[in-house]
Amino acid sequence: MSKLRTRLIALAAVAAAGVGLGMAPAVAGPCPTETYTEYYSDAARTIWVGERIDTCDGQVLMSGSVGPYHTRTTEECGFCAG
Repeated sequence: MSKLRTRLIALAAVAAAGVGLGMAPAVAGPCPTETYTEYYSDAARTIWVGERIDTCDGQVLMSGSVGPYHTRTTEECGFCAG
């Protein structure tokens, strides 16, 4: 399991406490993506200050704060038509 998927699952579980989550249907066309962004306060990207996850179902989960420097990882969602 990728680092992105592990963190996404953990944050989604917290955000969705008490709310049922349904399976998203397969989609036609380009596969949607989920994006994990980590924010840092320094150009060397050694001081982590926050994160943002844009999920496959359109939710935005954030923790910490937004810094001037970042890294971004994008993965295709697992429910693409195919």
